[in-house]
Amino acid sequence: MRWTRAGAGSLVAAAIAAFVYGLTLSPSVGAGDSGELILAAHSLGIPHPPGYPLWLLLARCADLLPWGTVALRVNALSALLAAAAVGLFYHLAVRCGLGRPGRIAATLVFGGSTLVWDSAVQAEVYSLATVLFLALAVAAVRARSSRSAGARADAIFFFAAGMALLAHQTLLFPALVLAAWVLLRRTSPARCFAAIAWTLAGFSLVLLLPVRSGAHPWLDWGHDQNLAALWDNLLRRNYGGLRQNPFRISLIADEVTAMGGLVVASCGIVGIALAAVGAVTSGRRRAVLLPLTFAVLTIPAALVAFLAFTPDAEHLAQ
Repeated sequence: MRWTRAGAGSLVAAAIAAFVYGLTLSPSVGAGDSGELILAAHSLGIPHPPGYPLWLLLARCADLLPWGTVALRVNALSALLAAAAVGLFYHLAVRCGLGRPGRIAATLVFGGSTLVWDSAVQAEVYSLATVLFLALAVAAVRARSSRSAGARADAIFFFAAGMALLAHQTLLFPALVLAAWVLLRRTSPARCFAAIAWTLAGFSLVLLLPVRSGAHPWLDWGHDQNLAALWDNLLRRNYGGLRQNPFRISLIADEVTAMGGLVVASCGIVGIALAAVGAVTSGRRRAVLLPLTFAVLTIPAALVAFLAFTPDAEHLAQ
């Protein structure tokens, strides 16, 4: 019964979000990587590392729709993915035990945040990454549940984990946290082997990159026609590498402060206050909320530890 209520509420939340994002949808090419990604979708080419094969296939399907411009169709994909993320967020709130007022308020803050909304109205990979993170979270909760745990729930989670790595590389870290949380419930060699197999199955879509590179598309950033080139592309070696600055305590403080300020500005003081109240009063829900929160925090932690980016307007916009 809970899943029925959660599903109905999720559909309503997603439909409302799709309508609102659709009203504010960019009609043309947006800023940043938008133009490159639209070209990649239209030509089934390979954008900048790591290539984003899952997004590429979805965007190509959107490009084939018989209405609007190429840019509008690919932008609409972002809106639909962001709306799906809003629906999954509501579903996750139900699974975490939030009451109706709490889950509605949380979903409004999430869906109305500028971080989510900005990525929902133009061609970008972030809406897909958000959907897959939330899908991982929902699948992890199901795999941990005494009522729904089993081989099927494990397969769904680990297959989604493999696909999540193709949506955005930062999802590696929450995927590892959630995978450990799922496996710690009942660890066995057979279960671990199955987890690896399903993860590789989800990740196998990466082979689209060398296949398309061999067809010599208009846009081919990495020229991934062999495994060595594909590996370099996945590690971003032909994109300037990962680390942008040497280690400095002052830089870490600047990064943390800038990202924290961005979240506050995105959700608003009221949204942050509601989240804090919810965390303090979570009670028995902490058994679920703590690992999910830790999984979320691994993303900014990884950006600070491995990227060491300069916290200027350009990097924060990404």
